[in-house]
Amino acid sequence: MKRILFSILLLAAAACSFADNATDARKTLDNLSSRITNGGGAMAQFTLSGGQGTLSGTVAIKQKKFRVSTSAMTVWYNGTTQWVYVKANDEVNVSTPSAAAQMSMNPYAFLAIYKKGYALFMKKEGQTKTVTMVSKTNAITDIVITLGKGDVPVMVRFRQKGAWTTIRLSAFKIARQSDATFVFDAKKYPKAEVIDLR
Repeated sequence: MKRILFSILLLAAAACSFADNATDARKTLDNLSSRITNGGGAMAQFTLSGGQGTLSGTVAIKQKKFRVSTSAMTVWYNGTTQWVYVKANDEVNVSTPSAAAQMSMNPYAFLAIYKKGYALFMKKEGQTKTVTMVSKTNAITDIVITLGKGDVPVMVRFRQKGAWTTIRLSAFKIARQSDATFVFDAKKYPKAEVIDLR
């Protein structure tokens, strides 16, 4: 009887610990999201590596909106529509991207999806926190966010169809962003061919 009672107490303690861990993970992401939202957006430099090689550039975000700039292309997303300008052939592809497609372009896409369909876990080591998001129903099954000093995101890894992509972040700063930052301005690209894929 004592063994059964002891086992029940251990399970209850583990369940409480798990719940606290998930709560802490959610609070950490809530705080990061709030800082970016209340500050009007954020900017960072990034290096993305995965199955399609390596890509570096800058990213600006505001709520669900983002703009990614690299030496080869610029991507604008206003929360509904995405424009991808490819410099090599001077064309713009217009689309309505899925959550998975957004994640592959925007290192901060996890801020728009962590509240629904993901179990959250967090591990702390010194000033570093690692938040892991796991889903059985979403196309992106795993997301691992590493936060450095001051809960600044320094790396985001995500898995889709068994393949991992890693995005390293640096020079992160809260910076107010205009809504126009996230919309393709055709006047600046008068010769670009626009291809509507919607």
